[in-house]
Amino acid sequence: MSLFLPLFRKVARSNITALAYIAVLCAVFSLHLFTGLADNGDFSRTFGFLIEGPAGWPSGVPVVNSPEWNRRFFHTWINDWSYYPHLSNFRNFYSISSQKAWMLVQAAFSIVTTGSLSTYSVIAGSIPGRLVYVSGFIAMFHMIRRNGGHRAAWTYLFLATPIMLASAFAAFLNSFFEEQMMIFGLPVMAVFVYLARVTGIRRYAYTAIGIALVVGLSKTAYFLAPMIVAPFVWQRRRGVIVAAAVATALAFMPAKLSENRSINQYHALYYGALKVLKEREGVELKAIGGKPVFNECVGVIGFTDEGGACMRRASPTYADTARVLLAHPRLAAELALATLNAGNGIDIPRDGLQLEGAPSFAGAPLFRLWSVVFAHHMNVAAFVCAALALGFRRRLNPLAAIGLMFSAWGLVQYGLALADGFIEIEKHLIGANYSLTLALLFFASSLAWRRASPAGCRNPPH
Repeated sequence: MSLFLPLFRKVARSNITALAYIAVLCAVFSLHLFTGLADNGDFSRTFGFLIEGPAGWPSGVPVVNSPEWNRRFFHTWINDWSYYPHLSNFRNFYSISSQKAWMLVQAAFSIVTTGSLSTYSVIAGSIPGRLVYVSGFIAMFHMIRRNGGHRAAWTYLFLATPIMLASAFAAFLNSFFEEQMMIFGLPVMAVFVYLARVTGIRRYAYTAIGIALVVGLSKTAYFLAPMIVAPFVWQRRRGVIVAAAVATALAFMPAKLSENRSINQYHALYYGALKVLKEREGVELKAIGGKPVFNECVGVIGFTDEGGACMRRASPTYADTARVLLAHPRLAAELALATLNAGNGIDIPRDGLQLEGAPSFAGAPLFRLWSVVFAHHMNVAAFVCAALALGFRRRLNPLAAIGLMFSAWGLVQYGLALADGFIEIEKHLIGANYSLTLALLFFASSLAWRRASPAGCRNPPH
């Protein structure tokens, strides 16, 4: 075996080997151009200011549970969508987010590549995000080769392969869901966190905070991203509190200005705390802080006509949910356990991944590999690794520190997911589980890391 070690080292250090592997990886990833996620109506909230609906479909929503309803929202995803004529709906933003700004980039790219001013192509619009996504993983591999050694770099790239190719994550790039900026943003953010820790150069730290701000602005639940990233790019708190607080305040804008807060608060109480309290402990409350509880509404989804009526009658708030948790301390543990169980997977069962009328590669074994692995309680494994890493937090190498950062992000996301109860909990936890996936990737890679170039490598900026 020792005779082959020099050959292995030579191959690992070869740029040709790296380029060949990356070329094959990119070629395989290109098959995901046909992998997307069936829209469940969220496009109207995030992209409705620009896009009217699927091209060739009648305006309006199909009859509930009809074949057209299932085809439109669940079974397959649609590539061609119609812009509003003359941008007639452009002022109706519904909410403010960086995802909307990115949508304009996607629309411009679609127009340039397809030549159509009336039809938006999801595939064409996804290409910029795909380039960023792939570049993030490749750039990290390159940086680890320079500063952490070839062994750590190849460990990272081999382990990153099934993650990067996972259908469950790649599908968001061909979708109208707000998670897509997080999917391609976190790998790039990790590169700058790594550079900030290895080189000590401040501009890398500020860039990491900036990317965290953009991700935080993309979706309400992500607004804490700058505050989570900041401690991992600055050792001392002087200055970081101000920078991170300002960025977090800006990222909170989608949450503050969103028109969807009422239904989220309803789901947190009636499809979350009260639902678990009833199912796990058999308790039905009559009132919360003097406000009546409508037990017939417990477990009723707010998007239905019945749920809308319940929401208007109950007028719930997050304060009501907090009162229930304070009055029933065991409920918090029950909610945490139920959320962990719901998060034991990265697939969204009811939303199809196949493009209508096109071949589907989403079910290929390599594309499904990480979904199978993650279902074996990898969310819990990531938290266990994070707990162990905390015991060595002053001696963590850069890769382990990034793993701890993503674990913190995942933990926060598990908590914030309950802000919308258990409605579509698998989708709401995708940000958490993607982050925990990256945490496991960096924890594992950290075991092979060593500082290859001590000269010029300094501590993280103070």
